[in-house]
Amino acid sequence: MSNFLNMLFEIPIWYKEIATFVWICLSIYSYYYYFKDIFAKKVKPHAFTRLVWWILTAIWFFAQVVGDAGIWAWIMGSSALICFVIFFLALYYGEKKFDKTDYIFLSISLIAIWVWYITETPLRSVLIITIADIVAFFPTIRKWRAKPDSDSISLFVISWVKMFLGVIALDNFTIITTLYPSSLVLMNMWFGLMLWYRRYTIKTTI
Repeated sequence: MSNFLNMLFEIPIWYKEIATFVWICLSIYSYYYYFKDIFAKKVKPHAFTRLVWWILTAIWFFAQVVGDAGIWAWIMGSSALICFVIFFLALYYGEKKFDKTDYIFLSISLIAIWVWYITETPLRSVLIITIADIVAFFPTIRKWRAKPDSDSISLFVISWVKMFLGVIALDNFTIITTLYPSSLVLMNMWFGLMLWYRRYTIKTTI
């Protein structure tokens, strides 16, 4: 299966290098303005979501190192560090009002992480991590439905593009190495579009 995927997605090395370079440039650009908006209190990241994303990104970083994903694994290592910084800032500058459902989704995500820890099958582990990441989106989804201006559309749109480039930059294409980042592509794309639509509908009804 691994050989089939590598043949199916056989991409020249120079293209992967360009994708990696563009990924780094987009990251610097998006996070510069995102951190700027956090300190200006224009956006308020949800601490629960960021906590789970930090843990999951760190787990996936180590999984990618084991799975021989190449430079993309180390890029995800830097992403894990950024997620930790955003989580730390969210405790001070982020959303302060937590709903009961936020605690429920946080618990589900943390339980999924615990199940991942005791699971020995790599594919099953990646499936659990992917589910936990999707569940972790829900506290942020609840927040932006009530406060659509409290999140950055550009960050999620750029993250969608970055994750797509990241999948292309993988050195080894397997279900284990591609499933989680592919889910991030879809979730970031969906979230960015829904956030834009939410703001658009509010403006048109005023």
